[in-house]
Amino acid sequence: MSFECSLWCYLWDLEDEGFDRALDVIQGDLGANGISVATVYHSVDQLRPHDGVSPRWFRSAGGMQFQPDAARYRGTRTRPVVADWLRSRNPLAGLSAACEKRGLALRGWTVCCHSSAMVARNPSLAVKDVFGSPSPSWLCPLNPDVQEFLRAVVEDLTHSYRFDSIELEACGFPRSPHGHAHEKVGVNLGAIGRMLLALCFCESCRQQASLNDVPVAAVERSVAVDLEGIFRNSGDRHETDIEPYLDSREPLRRFLEWRAAGVAGLIGRLRTACSGSLVLMLSEDPLLTSSRRNMLAGTCDRFLTPAYGADEAAVEERLRQAAADTGSPARVVVGLNACAGFTNDAASLVRNVGRIATLGAAGVHFYNYGLLPQSRLEWVRQAIRYGRRQNTADAS
Repeated sequence: MSFECSLWCYLWDLEDEGFDRALDVIQGDLGANGISVATVYHSVDQLRPHDGVSPRWFRSAGGMQFQPDAARYRGTRTRPVVADWLRSRNPLAGLSAACEKRGLALRGWTVCCHSSAMVARNPSLAVKDVFGSPSPSWLCPLNPDVQEFLRAVVEDLTHSYRFDSIELEACGFPRSPHGHAHEKVGVNLGAIGRMLLALCFCESCRQQASLNDVPVAAVERSVAVDLEGIFRNSGDRHETDIEPYLDSREPLRRFLEWRAAGVAGLIGRLRTACSGSLVLMLSEDPLLTSSRRNMLAGTCDRFLTPAYGADEAAVEERLRQAAADTGSPARVVVGLNACAGFTNDAASLVRNVGRIATLGAAGVHFYNYGLLPQSRLEWVRQAIRYGRRQNTADAS
């Protein structure tokens, strides 16, 4: 099996550089055999270091990075939001054709629920905390309208373009009450407080939980009382393990189990809508995001496990863990971040990719073409070359 080496890319970077020029670099110079392009994305402020690109700062409120096929969305009440920078253009069609002509695998990097643009257009679909405050940036994954919309997106992408696979990111609940603004929090919430404040009690979650015999009203009361206690006494609190806390609050544990089953059901439905492979990007906090690996392995074709900033031992551990969940390292892709602050030198990037190839992973993704200066793209070239050599040697 060929070792997959892809670069995550933004469509605006590829278009501004020119598809042929950018793909010549990615495929010809770097030796990659695929790209993973953002198809649905959240808000962004990006400094772009490549020669000749303009503007140097790219800013967008986010949204769909393509023009939706209206017929695919007639069954949903959710209003799609097309990214403002596109206007009426649809460069994804040109990129799809260019990749097909070159034999370059095209993968759709799809950020599902993290979208301030979508929440602004569809505020009733937002995650809500126990105090009734809606998230400014996160859609509730268990809202039926959100689920129908995501299904339409996957159908649209895989039937309108030449995608080999769709990669789902943020297909679950948020890890924290995250927005794009600078949140001001002076309270030491601790692990328990962060979990409680991130829980969703929107109308849809409350209604569906009740229908599934989850005592959601009791859970709400307990969460509110515990959070108020943390607000009053956070300066004196010591960090408490979450598991013992949940052992003393069985209704909350049932609520979390119900959420995890709901997220697994959503991803399973998205798999039936996808005409190519469905790849799930693993969350770093499965308890908060309700992304339980043991529930999800059968709902998708592969796991994509990010290992940003990890050393060789940590990368190996993440790969082994994901392989144990999926049944084989051949069902796992590893994501590495080659940007400053995550990778210190070419040697460490090369070692990590070589180890990933030796352990039999399906491939590796590098973050991110448009963010990397030329010197670091050279590191990626060296890493791809070494990984392919290791993969070939192990296969023989």
